[in-house]
Amino acid sequence: MKRAIPGAVLILLFALTGTVHPAAVQRSTVEADHNWKMVWPRVDVRDYVQSTVSLNRDLNAFTISLWVKDTKGGTCSGYVYYPSSKGHFLLSFYRVQGNLYLNFTPKGYTYCSGCISEDSSWKHVVVTWSGSGASNGMGAFWVNGKKVHDFFNLAKDHVVPSYNGPVYLGRLNDKKYVFRGEMAYLNIYPVNISATEQVRELSRASTDDPAAVLSWADFVQGAHGEVALVQEFDIYTSSYIDLE
Repeated sequence: MKRAIPGAVLILLFALTGTVHPAAVQRSTVEADHNWKMVWPRVDVRDYVQSTVSLNRDLNAFTISLWVKDTKGGTCSGYVYYPSSKGHFLLSFYRVQGNLYLNFTPKGYTYCSGCISEDSSWKHVVVTWSGSGASNGMGAFWVNGKKVHDFFNLAKDHVVPSYNGPVYLGRLNDKKYVFRGEMAYLNIYPVNISATEQVRELSRASTDDPAAVLSWADFVQGAHGEVALVQEFDIYTSSYIDLE
């Protein structure tokens, strides 16, 4: 079963990039090959996932969308980490207790306080940012389709550079941020998606999403340590009403 990318997202991408992408395979019971999650069974610095392709363009805006299920009791979780060739922060997205952080060190960071529960349920988490135009320095955090925090004046006029290196999941450059739990359907888009309905549509984004500069398909073969690739059937039909 194949479906087109949601119309609202297509319209936004066309307006911002001039490109309309072909139909993407979405999650379904018919095509189980596209229903994958990654499982981190322990807290160990050797357990992480890295993209099998590099970020292929500079980003002056982005939207990161993922499903995540932290193991209960974990204080800190590194979700997304993009370092330079020397191991310096270019971009990171992580959790500390009930707070979500977006970090561009040394360009600055922001966080939302108490915006994500620390239980072991699946959550759809989105962070957006723009470093140019009318929304320069602006962005937001979203959890299960609800905007939980707006921010301003973060890394204005900044560009996240592309280089020949991977994006990592489940770690930062500090061992206390080692992730334990499950992740699925992480996609990185080259635009700041800001409308509620568009963000909610991202919860159903595919494994192979041609609108993403890095899609979940670019991660599913990049497991290290004891991270396991497992088929999942819990969240592919989830709606925000089901989650609340």
